[in-house]
Amino acid sequence: MSGLDGDITDFNWSQDGMWVASSTSGVIRLDTGDSVANTYTRRNGMLSDAVNDIMTDREGNRWFAQSGGASKLRANFDAFQNFTAESQVGETPLLPAAQVTSVIPARAGDRTGCTVWVGTFGGLACITDSGTSKVYLDENGLRHSQINAITRDAVGRLWIGTYEGINGVRMPGTPRLPRPPERSRLSLGGIALEVGGYRRTTILSAKTIEMPFDETLRRGVETVWLPGYRSIYLLLDDQWFTFRATSGLPATYYHTVAFDDNGRLWVGTRDDGLYRSREPLTVERVLQMESRSMPVSLGPRGRVFGVEILEDVFEPIWRDAPVAQIESIVNDAGEMWVGTPQG
Repeated sequence: MSGLDGDITDFNWSQDGMWVASSTSGVIRLDTGDSVANTYTRRNGMLSDAVNDIMTDREGNRWFAQSGGASKLRANFDAFQNFTAESQVGETPLLPAAQVTSVIPARAGDRTGCTVWVGTFGGLACITDSGTSKVYLDENGLRHSQINAITRDAVGRLWIGTYEGINGVRMPGTPRLPRPPERSRLSLGGIALEVGGYRRTTILSAKTIEMPFDETLRRGVETVWLPGYRSIYLLLDDQWFTFRATSGLPATYYHTVAFDDNGRLWVGTRDDGLYRSREPLTVERVLQMESRSMPVSLGPRGRVFGVEILEDVFEPIWRDAPVAQIESIVNDAGEMWVGTPQG
């Protein structure tokens, strides 16, 4: 892609065009004609040119997860506010680690006092309104302190993909978490947050996506997707569904997923190119698919985690690509943008 080198790590679409992140060249904004309108790098205030994730908050501000920390670009002021793991005069750093993978701004009415949740390779940080932070680690109930991705579902719960599994975080006033095998509680300014732990799979990304309800594609249901090592987890109406080799996917790492305008789900893999569902993957269709129960853990069968889909859902569509590693996918007005290490 013109203007960027290295892996294309993320896409973020908005009314002013497409924002594209790179592992070595910062961020560019493409205007509605797909021409480069702006370039953002260390030269104009970012912490790093290695950008992992882009998020837009409800006020139109953009947040960038980088190798070096997190940056906020205000919607009405072309300057960055940076959050790092460095101490300037002996104070406790805001972040527990410099490698930041994901940023989720707090939603309206959040009672925790958090301005933003930041996922790092050293834990989960809540940056508060007062400019301090609270850090949570595996010893606090997280599956692992290496946070690879964060998303928020339609009812306000956080879903965290870690190096060793999935965590759900229930905020005050939100519905209970699905039946998890492990529960713990975090305290944030005197407010108790419920944490649930699921699976032990490495999770590489976390996305909240509107999934078509039926083949008419007239309405959708907001769902949570967590791709990772040899499994893609779908949380639909608080029930877990798993897609893997038994669903027609290769036995490898899955980096990302996205729906096209025809209701088909695209899957980007680490080393086997691009896959897509053979037909629209709808809520009605998933509920009808052949499946089997998945136990919470290996060994004697006990509690059930969810179900594994046993139908041949996916087919390869781009295995002869210049590079087989698919980093990111986004649907922009019917066009599917695919990011790879070569652009």
